[in-house]
Amino acid sequence: MIPFWVVMKFLIFSIFVIFKLAPAESYSIDDHLIKTILVRAHNQLRREVQPQASNMKEISWSTSLQLLADYKVKDCKSSSLSLDYNGLTYGYASRLIKDITEPSITTFLTSVEEWFDSGQYYNMYDNECGYTPRVCENYVQVAWANSSQIGCAYNYCTIRNYESNEYYGVLILCLYYSAMDGDLPYISGDGCSHCPESAPYCNQGLCASATATDRPSDTPYSSNASVYKYNAWYLLVLLMIMYMFGKLY
Repeated sequence: MIPFWVVMKFLIFSIFVIFKLAPAESYSIDDHLIKTILVRAHNQLRREVQPQASNMKEISWSTSLQLLADYKVKDCKSSSLSLDYNGLTYGYASRLIKDITEPSITTFLTSVEEWFDSGQYYNMYDNECGYTPRVCENYVQVAWANSSQIGCAYNYCTIRNYESNEYYGVLILCLYYSAMDGDLPYISGDGCSHCPESAPYCNQGLCASATATDRPSDTPYSSNASVYKYNAWYLLVLLMIMYMFGKLY
């Protein structure tokens, strides 16, 4: 029979490996007020693009995108996101805020405003960025006319910068459907003058898919069954270890 201390060392080591490999905990935005503010901030800023947009869709919250953002933000690497999931492509905007311990409503609001304000570096007529492309991409995604769904999450991250110095912060990530694709973000013109068939109604300059009285607050796009597939694998490995331990003793 295998000595008890050998089994215990193996069990402790296995549990350590499982938790070491498991994704870091991230935080869904479950507060209804924060969701409402994020949606309203996006819609208000989308109304304010210059020149004015004629085909800008209204944004609404998606629980599916929220859960996907929650999964994606776990690794604290927004710059290396894979945006293809279940056959669909999602756009994103992200912001790392250093030296804060708890994000507030203001934190989320200023993040959206910062993404939008980066439009000062974007030339709509030439479709070019006068700064680093990633900065302009945040603005273009927020102002992407065909985006109609958003979901956000955040995580506490330890980031190493180019000087190899570590610092702590909160990473905020918002996912969008649909994603920007390199073309102009919208068609300029009078508000709602070029609304697509999928959003034929007009809500204060934004193309809406339904009238104000029956506009849905959330339209999930895809199943989330596989979002937490890695957690299932970790649980399975742990159960196998416990089973082996029971067979030995």
